[in-house]
Amino acid sequence: MTVATIQAIAAAWMVVVMMLAAGFKLELGQLKAVTQDRSLLLKSIAVNLVAIPMAAWATLVFLDLPSAVGVGILLVAAAPGGATAALYANQARSDLPQAVAMTLLLPAMGLLTTPATVALAADLDVPSGPLALRIALALFVTQLLPLSVGMLVRLKRPQLAAKLAGPTTLLANLLLAAITVLLLVLKGRALLEIQAQTWAAMLGLSTLALVLGYWAGGPRVASARSASIVAVTRNVAVAILLASTAFSEPIIDATVLSYALLVVLFPTGLSLFWKRSA
Repeated sequence: MTVATIQAIAAAWMVVVMMLAAGFKLELGQLKAVTQDRSLLLKSIAVNLVAIPMAAWATLVFLDLPSAVGVGILLVAAAPGGATAALYANQARSDLPQAVAMTLLLPAMGLLTTPATVALAADLDVPSGPLALRIALALFVTQLLPLSVGMLVRLKRPQLAAKLAGPTTLLANLLLAAITVLLLVLKGRALLEIQAQTWAAMLGLSTLALVLGYWAGGPRVASARSASIVAVTRNVAVAILLASTAFSEPIIDATVLSYALLVVLFPTGLSLFWKRSA
């Protein structure tokens, strides 16, 4: 078994455990509350599933970045609903139920939109047809199925779900940390190849995500803060999974890791600032 195979399997399990933990915490009432606010729902969908990926694609074309770098940026931009958004939203004293619901709704919708977004990479010398099908299948198996299982356990055995939520969340975080360290050790040299222009592109996209997310959250401050955190916290776990299973160039992994660094720093700084100002 090769290192790449081990990396792909570990990434898949990381996403499965993460979505299972999210399902253990989710109540249908939370999803209903978000879906009833149609303005918030439509704006958040437009920002996370359309505006951010399209802005990423436009940035790649405008700056004429290398093909592999463009794929790495698109993988992160195309993966909405980072699971850690709820943690940042809770720390920022924003609308936590909204953040939890959106981090579950968006990845589910991403089953359709993520393959379509990555298909844009056809201009970046990536075969879009079979790749889109592989991505859709991977997202279905690693996200939708474990999420459904977790929600079913929550519905039928709420006490069991409450007991399992903490350990599974901890396990998911440990897996994410372990895979990140593994990638840094194996492909850390590739990080040095990330050019300043690429960093500027990722920084600009993260800033744009914050601004658009805040707008999508509407007039309530707590809701706007929550939506902005959700928008900037892309689903790095899924991006790592797709980079591991569908591509082989080390620079793609390095670009995903670099973008992931901003995805962590931005919401961390914001949540700490908003916590003090609350």
